[in-house]
Amino acid sequence: SRPLADYLDGGSEGLICLASDGFWDHWTFEDAMAEVCEVHRGPGTRATTKKKAFEWFDETRVKGAEAFGDHADNLTSIIATVSISK
Repeated sequence: SRPLADYLDGGSEGLICLASDGFWDHWTFEDAMAEVCEVHRGPGTRATTKKKAFEWFDETRVKGAEAFGDHADNLTSIIATVSISK
């Protein structure tokens, strides 16, 4: 284990994206991180962030359905905000 602070470049908040392999069938790491940052960017309420996250998750579901039909792999994903106190 390592302290989260080691990964925050001096900041006090970060995002973690946990996702199944089916999710990664449709996103490169770079594109996923751009989407995660967009979900978390700018002023917004928790409801706005949740809405943006669900839109992204729905886009992933659509990509899975287009690629694999009824045989889509597991598309589970979670975005979590982590905060540390200094």
